[in-house]
Amino acid sequence: MSRVNIKQLFKNVSAKLMQEFEETEKTLKFPPDRGGQREEAIRKFLSEKLPRRYGISKGFVVSHEGIQSDQCDVIVYDADTSPIFYTDINQEILPIESVYAVIQVKSRLTPTSLDDAIRNIKSFKQIPRRDVTSVPLGPGGGISIGYNQPINKKLGVLMSYTLGNPYDSKPIDEVLTEVIQKIKKESIDKRIDFVCIIDRGVIVPIKQQGQTLMVSVFDDAADMKMVGDTENSVGLFFVILLSTLNGIKLEQPDLFSYFNQK
Repeated sequence: MSRVNIKQLFKNVSAKLMQEFEETEKTLKFPPDRGGQREEAIRKFLSEKLPRRYGISKGFVVSHEGIQSDQCDVIVYDADTSPIFYTDINQEILPIESVYAVIQVKSRLTPTSLDDAIRNIKSFKQIPRRDVTSVPLGPGGGISIGYNQPINKKLGVLMSYTLGNPYDSKPIDEVLTEVIQKIKKESIDKRIDFVCIIDRGVIVPIKQQGQTLMVSVFDDAADMKMVGDTENSVGLFFVILLSTLNGIKLEQPDLFSYFNQK
């Protein structure tokens, strides 16, 4: 019987992304061209690998009050129910109620690019939307399952191909300390939730329960640590991303509130 090694498939993805990174360094002279191509590679990867109910786009997220995010490199949204208010070759505009996550893509993680990603993800996360704290049990709607906290939390992720100046010349422990300190300056509901550095690993909130280490996204009491390595960073990123997305439950936007906007 033949076997398929899923872990190896994702190792191949990591290797391919880094190979393309090196190729664009040599062939594209202008940084905006490189960045755009690298963002598109991440969108393509997610479009191919995530379940079809998760749409992948780029552009802006808005509320019915007209509040708008900064431009987002990757938007993960509800492909089954979300309207797309505007679209062209460079961007789309989507309602906040339909958006699961925003991912900012950086060629190199530097203090400047980290600050930019922090601001960008904060601009998405601070857009208000009504908390979802219950899910109907069955189509009738007479009984619901209640939760003691919102289940439609907004997910913000930073994905970088490698480290840049001055991080690339510092010990990785020193880099991690600085990156985590910067991220944690924002409150839990406005900060980056985890970071993937493709040629290093994944920085993610970890909580210990007994003898088990558990990834604990959205948990302010969890410690952020780096897990994985160059070979399995993209696989870990994908598992953490999909597991978190599957735990988020969105409600459909009230379209009348958008079209009655003053």
